[in-house]
Amino acid sequence: MISSLFFLKFNIKRLLGWLFAALLLGALSAFAYTPAPREALRYVREEMPELFLLLGVRGDSNLPAFVLGYLFGALLPLMVSLYAIRANRNLLSRPMEDGRMAMLIASGHRRAAILLTHVAALFLGLVLILLTVFIGQLAAALVFSLNMDLLSFLRMHTGFLCVSLLVAAACLLIALLSADDVQMKRRCRALAFFMLLFLLLSRLMGRWQYVRFLSIWSLFDGRSLAFGSGGFEPALMALIAAVLCVAFSLFVFNRREL
Repeated sequence: MISSLFFLKFNIKRLLGWLFAALLLGALSAFAYTPAPREALRYVREEMPELFLLLGVRGDSNLPAFVLGYLFGALLPLMVSLYAIRANRNLLSRPMEDGRMAMLIASGHRRAAILLTHVAALFLGLVLILLTVFIGQLAAALVFSLNMDLLSFLRMHTGFLCVSLLVAAACLLIALLSADDVQMKRRCRALAFFMLLFLLLSRLMGRWQYVRFLSIWSLFDGRSLAFGSGGFEPALMALIAAVLCVAFSLFVFNRREL
């Protein structure tokens, strides 16, 4: 990794909007468990049970189950997907198109070091976003005196991070395989759309449940992680797949004409 390039690419100012949104989502997901908002959500859920089933809301017997449905069910996967697309465009796709990447290579840096520096900036941004979500949840739990099982939340966030890294690595590979920024954006948006679509459809009864195997997000077994009954195996598979995706990206980047 190239330290000077890392500090150039890892611009915390670009992350401030994402971090604010993450903090807000985390805090609201915990605040909504307080009596008044929870009762309002229960009423809406009784009126539109199919919609809430599609979003992954199964119950609210405790805070982990509540947050798992209302935040990890759809909102956080959507946020991670949008970040992965945006960050990869800023770090890789646009620099390859406007010549900045060619200038970096011409400066004498090894291609592997350049790409790994970009990967480090990409992954660190994702870690900070999910950490900020956790901080928002913790802050809201302290303010509203909620019983927050820290180990349960740490397991959920760790498992979700592993799957999120795979999504970011997949967008990284797409950026390197695309001819230009426009093509990369279209391909990554299609990937994000279908991964979320298959995740939502898999929550329907009958044969639809099998489409979960087509979605990367199915590797996040939130309920097992939340209640300590497993869920680490698919998360580990996602982490290994992310590493392999980065390794293949190195292979593609070393052979790409810039």
